[in-house]
Amino acid sequence: MLEIQDHYFHLAKKDGYVARSAYKLQEIDEKFKLFWFNSRRESKPIVVIDIGCAPGSWLQYTSRTISQQLKATSCKPQATIWGTWSLKLQAWSNHPLIIWFDLKKVELNLPFTQTFVQDITEQKKVMEIINEQLAISTNNLTLNTYNSKPIDIIISDMAPDTVGNKGTDALRACYLVMETMRMYETLLKKDGKFAIKVFMWPWFEELVQYCRDRRWAAHIKVFKPKACRKESKETYIVKV
Repeated sequence: MLEIQDHYFHLAKKDGYVARSAYKLQEIDEKFKLFWFNSRRESKPIVVIDIGCAPGSWLQYTSRTISQQLKATSCKPQATIWGTWSLKLQAWSNHPLIIWFDLKKVELNLPFTQTFVQDITEQKKVMEIINEQLAISTNNLTLNTYNSKPIDIIISDMAPDTVGNKGTDALRACYLVMETMRMYETLLKKDGKFAIKVFMWPWFEELVQYCRDRRWAAHIKVFKPKACRKESKETYIVKV
């Protein structure tokens, strides 16, 4: 695959990111305050799920942003060195939990992260992993014993393997999003957020409308970061 060495490519090298895609998440975060959290939280960890995390730049951004919040002691908003507007929180009683899934193994050692080589469409296995990780991080709380849905944020920069046929590739992309949508509906908190990569292929408008029909109408935004290449059909559906 041709690697275009543009501004974001060189910036990623300078900032220590494994890929330029980190700046797409940064733009989403800056625009929609994806990683802003209420300072008056219950005594449960912030839980983030990253779907299709390879090569790991979104994980790096998420881990760095949350780590910076943990180090803070005041509750005043400020711009961090990574360019993200973050709400500085009081110390949390539980460490955050970032669970990441991909078909490929990701060799990154990051704070608060647990990585799994797992097909996200195998929903039963995915739920077992999430349940196990929640129990470890919350003194044996599970999906069944949580008082509310446990996930604060779900992010996905996942893309299907393409075959070069527009119709087939569009169907594959749509299928992946629909498979993960069940996770959003069953696990995401009422005020939870998500950012999902989609492609402006056939069925794009129907996919956006589907999200708006799932009780999220006023909270669904469509956004294409500047870090996306102009010729790319990718964009993001964001729930704020």
